[in-house]
Amino acid sequence: MRVYDTKTIRALDALAIKEYGIPGVLLMDTAAQALLDELDLGASYFVLVAGKGNNGGDAFALARKLWQRGKEVELFVTARREDYHGDAALFYAMVEKEEIPVTLIEDNADLGVFQEALREADWVVDALLGTGIKGQVSPFYRNLIKAINGCAKRVLSVDVPSGLCASEGVPKPVAVIARKTVTFEGYKKGFLNYDALPYLGEVVVCPVGIPEKAKASLDDKVFLLDEAMASILVPKRVVTGHKNEYGEVLVVAGSFGYTGAALLATEGALVSGAGLVRLSSEDAVLAMVMPRLTEAMGLPLEKIEEGVLKAQVVAFGPGLGTGREAYKLLLRVIQILQEMAGTKKVLLLDADGLNVLEGKTELLKSLSFPVIMTPHPGEMARLLGISKAEVEAHRLDYAKAFAKEHGVVLVLKGYQSIVTDGEEVYVNTTGTSAMAQGGMGDALTGIISAFIAQGLSPMKGAILGVYLHGLVGQELGKTHYSIKASDLLKGVPKALKSLQEKR
Repeated sequence: MRVYDTKTIRALDALAIKEYGIPGVLLMDTAAQALLDELDLGASYFVLVAGKGNNGGDAFALARKLWQRGKEVELFVTARREDYHGDAALFYAMVEKEEIPVTLIEDNADLGVFQEALREADWVVDALLGTGIKGQVSPFYRNLIKAINGCAKRVLSVDVPSGLCASEGVPKPVAVIARKTVTFEGYKKGFLNYDALPYLGEVVVCPVGIPEKAKASLDDKVFLLDEAMASILVPKRVVTGHKNEYGEVLVVAGSFGYTGAALLATEGALVSGAGLVRLSSEDAVLAMVMPRLTEAMGLPLEKIEEGVLKAQVVAFGPGLGTGREAYKLLLRVIQILQEMAGTKKVLLLDADGLNVLEGKTELLKSLSFPVIMTPHPGEMARLLGISKAEVEAHRLDYAKAFAKEHGVVLVLKGYQSIVTDGEEVYVNTTGTSAMAQGGMGDALTGIISAFIAQGLSPMKGAILGVYLHGLVGQELGKTHYSIKASDLLKGVPKALKSLQEKR
């Protein structure tokens, strides 16, 4: 499933009509059917509010379908008959011929009748503004939106909640709070902004008949991850396979007080199928952790070169500390990898592996081997030298730009984690707030590392790792209020097998 900004979705509509000969009236009727399918038709009274343009046209087409099914329909419009044009005007004419009740609301004096209808409605359909919003919502439209929000009814928004910017995901300055948003052909970029979440409700993406060829020609290469995408990435296993065929991971992690990070990252690689896993850390950390990692091998830091030489992936950073010694250790690992760049070994940087690069990200541009970075929003903010709030307001843009500029694969963790190489972007759809505990990122580091060790590219390994990590948490979240990272890792092999069987 694709993710579009406002400019691209408009161009897509125009392309479908002009280049592919699909009548706009057909697109509008298909959209109305999609809306109808998402309403509870056990209800009897539907209030629809339509602004100008095609969003209003969708409401007119929907009103007809509801009316023809014997439902009581009240249609409120914010523009006069002569202000509607094209396909919207055509459906308005049909509404008039079928004598569906239409009430014009032009200013605040008309709000009373609208509010009265809202109080009686079973469902309210919001088709006021859609994706066409420019600048701030006018005072009159703000009052309409406030009236909708104040009615405490089930609200379905058409394409995007009115007042919410489809590209930025912020209210301008108010927006309809929908129970459900039915959006067409693709997810809207603004929906990825955390500020948009209180307004969206359940998001349902519905096709309206635009050809795949048309979508590919205007593709922004931003996708929502789904099971089909993830399942085809699961590394294949052959009947004669042995440990040396499934790669080796070197985890460089842990320090006094942060031994759990080393344990979880190492265990994450083990349960995700890596043939061999080594943990390189301080002697004191190894002494505490290795008795619990019976299937992994320990490696003192002074022998780290040996581990780098043997591994396909070096996972660097969880719980390592941010002092000068950690940075010097990273430079040492980088030097070894640079000397072996032709072997395509991969460096994964997480946690303190990212923190020691604060103010030093130019270093990444000189590297001749693949790098994956897995920051959470706070770490991303430090790398960029901006606030966490700024990162969360423009997650996709910052992630894509950083990955492109520095030549890395970047995983920006959080709700709807983003995976990008600067060209393509994948937005995760799995996960739950039950996973909001320390250690989850360490576990993810190990999971991603294992998939790359087994032969996946850094981008594909990150995509599969993020999806699987969230999937296991999501399943556990159905029966658990909160989830420990160690408990999540126990569910990885079974979930991975299930995905494999769906290839």
